[in-house]
Order: sequence, then C-alpha cells, then structure tokens
Amino acid sequence: MKGIVALFVLGVVASALVGATVAAKLDGHDGPGQRFDFVDRLRSQRTSMARSLGELATFLCIVSAALPPVVFIVWLVGMAGLRPQIWPGNERLFEWFQAEGDVSWLTSVSEFVTKTAEWGPIVVIAGTGAIVLALMASNTRWLPLFLILSALVAERYVQKVITGLVNEPFPPTGLGTYPSGGAARVICVYGFILFLFLQLRPGVPRGRRIALWSAIAVWAFMVGYARAYLLLHWPIDIPGGWLFGVLLLVTFVAATNAFERVFPTPMAE
Repeated sequence: MKGIVALFVLGVVASALVGATVAAKLDGHDGPGQRFDFVDRLRSQRTSMARSLGELATFLCIVSAALPPVVFIVWLVGMAGLRPQIWPGNERLFEWFQAEGDVSWLTSVSEFVTKTAEWGPIVVIAGTGAIVLALMASNTRWLPLFLILSALVAERYVQKVITGLVNEPFPPTGLGTYPSGGAARVICVYGFILFLFLQLRPGVPRGRRIALWSAIAVWAFMVGYARAYLLLHWPIDIPGGWLFGVLLLVTFVAATNAFERVFPTPMAE
C-alpha cells in the first residue's frame, strides 16, 4: 500500500474514533456537580445575562467576545507553522504529496469530497438545512435561519481577517490560503447544522448522535486531506482550518445555548 493511501485510511479511522470519543464525552449524562466548576459558573453567568439582556443580545455578546481570541489562536498557529525553524515540515510534506504521485481512485474521491466544502454547495446545503430546521422550530422559525446565517458570515469574514494577518504565499500548484476554509466549513457550518438538529430533536438515540458526530469528523478529515492531496494548499493550512472550524463551532454552540427557551437541553460544554 502506498504511503499516501495508508495515511488516508489511517486518518479516516483515527478521525472516526476521535469524533466518536469526543461526542460520547460531550453527550454524557453527568450532572452539574460532576463537571468542572468554572464551566458551571460560565453557564450560570450566561443564564443571568440572558435574563437581564435578553437571549439574542447574550448570543451576540458571546460571539463578539469570542471571535478576537479565535483570530489570535489560529493566527498564532499559522505564523508558527510557516517558520521553518519552528516547524520545518510544511514544504517537506508538500513535496511528499507531490512525489507520491496520482492514485486514481483517491483522486476521484478527493475531487468529489472537496467540492462539498466549496461555497456553492455550502450555501445550498446550509440553506436547505436552515429551512428544514425552521419548520422544526415551530415557535421561533426565524432563529435557525439567523443562527446558520451568522455562522456562514463569521466563517467567511473571520477567515479573511486571519488570511490577511498571516499573509501566506500561495502554493506553486494552487490558490489555497491559511487557514483552509473548506476544512473549517465542514466543522463549523455542517457541524453547527447537526448541533441545531439534535437540539430540536432530543429524542435521537445516543448511539446515533455519536455516529453522526463521528461522520462530521471523518468528513472534515477527508476534505482537509483531499485539499492537501490535490496540492491546493500548503499542509499547514489544513490543521489551521480544522482548528478554526472547531473554535467557531464551540463559540456558536456556547452562544446558541443562551436561547434556553428554544433549546432547553443544551449540549454539554
């Protein structure tokens, strides 16, 4: 088995296991007393804010407060990854992907998978998901539309800010920039749609919920790997995109749980 195929298979298995493990931890049934005290305090403060400022204002405050640290963290990783004296593997990995050559079936899979994270399909899938979720949220049909639109706007424009700050040169074979938007969008947009669906349908069996989150993790890995394999990005762009997507998803999950009247059983934080 060629190394490039072995890495793909290993990544799919590892991402499935990581996604399932994290989802199982967050989907636990432990009570407040069994969680970290500071998380409980943050949750209590968010509830107090929602009662005094209103749920929408609390959502906006949490997102606004979280985005600058997100930018800083992702920027810091990008700047470190682009310095050969800190991490010399960026160009070496790029050359390795070039040298491994073309595997026909992997190329076909990669070309298909990467298209699912481009802006055209993202808008169509997100729009369809928003409409379905709006129909599910009978009393607040506007809320899923607003939340998903907010996630789309945040991903697009915060990514542009980070890209401008890092100012990474294009790879010789593509126009990808840091962080990878495709890798980020699978997590923060598709993952957020899944989160909203599960919040509106709390009766979905635990095993199925874990499987769905595991599928998101595998999807995110495959999109990232495909973009590196197709030489659209420098390798450092991919983990940067995953990190960016995870931080945005955590931000929007925490902020969305302010709408306690709509989502009375918040996902563990």
